[in-house]
Amino acid sequence: MIQDVYERIGELVRKGECFVLCSVTGTTGSTPRKEGAVMAVLPDGTGIGSVGGGQVEYECLLKAEEMLKTQSGKKETVLHFDLYPGSPDSDHVCGGEMDISLTVADPDDTASRERILGMTEANKRRKVYIFGGGHVAQALVPVLAAVGFAPVVYEEREEFASKELFEEAEAVICGSFEHIGEYIGPKETDYIAIMTRGHADDYTVLKQALSTNVEYIGLMGSRSKRAMLFGQLKKDGFEDKDLARVHNPIGLDIGSETPAEIAVSIAAEMIAVRAGKRR
Repeated sequence: MIQDVYERIGELVRKGECFVLCSVTGTTGSTPRKEGAVMAVLPDGTGIGSVGGGQVEYECLLKAEEMLKTQSGKKETVLHFDLYPGSPDSDHVCGGEMDISLTVADPDDTASRERILGMTEANKRRKVYIFGGGHVAQALVPVLAAVGFAPVVYEEREEFASKELFEEAEAVICGSFEHIGEYIGPKETDYIAIMTRGHADDYTVLKQALSTNVEYIGLMGSRSKRAMLFGQLKKDGFEDKDLARVHNPIGLDIGSETPAEIAVSIAAEMIAVRAGKRR
């Protein structure tokens, strides 16, 4: 299972490690990273995460090392970077400005460590519940794990609910599609991707998914399949506003055909939703 940067920083806090947290707190114009990007700098100069690379990141690393070496020095500071072409701060051709806050996570400073832990909890990876364990799901799990999601595979068939098939999944659940609530409780920030072996199971899962308030629901299949399933859902009392939540065909239209290509298109759509670029 791949850990994202927030989880790794949370572990540093819980282990009582001393480090400097660099956080992008404000940007204007075009910048290499946006607000919320973070990097932890350890006493040996190792960086976990990124605040943009290049000169910006180099300056942050230098300042963080200085703060860690100077025991009586500042515990917090803000660096401002002018990234317009020709400025001394920029080796990027960006055209923007960045503010990066640096905070020493001191083992003896309970308040700062609790603030950092709160930040890591607020930015935990979104879970993606993937219903169905077929070829697309098998291609999708490693892609989602690599881009900061926590995929969970849910499948009725034991042979497709195998941890060996989904080594990078957060979890693999073998359970009934009829009674999803007995196994999981999706939260508002979670995502659902439906790609079971047939229309009947897709309908069973979709009906339950629409009863949750998850951020994203994706349904794999054609528009004709959608028309059939949506017709059934309307008969069951769902309204147009409910059906409008469903992304179908799932994924961005990039002309994908193979399971690997479809997985990329699905991950791209989820990234766009996470970034607020798509509903």
